[in-house]
Amino acid sequence: MSYIAHVCLNSKLNKEHPNYCNRGFIDIAPSSSTLSEQCWKYCKNCEEKGYPIITEYIKNPDRVNQCKQNFKKD
Repeated sequence: MSYIAHVCLNSKLNKEHPNYCNRGFIDIAPSSSTLSEQCWKYCKNCEEKGYPIITEYIKNPDRVNQCKQNFKKD
């Protein structure tokens, strides 16, 4: 079993947003191929505020394509 560092999903909000959260936490890695920092789930404090508990990472095809475009070789 592998573990991974997470940053709360609310860290993607603007820092002035009232729900902004930049807490880090450790959790079980969804797979051994994803061992870099992740930010696709909420920390326990935000879950207690009513944010949903996310147990499965689902890729967003639009975001994947955007990343591929950003890192295209010249």
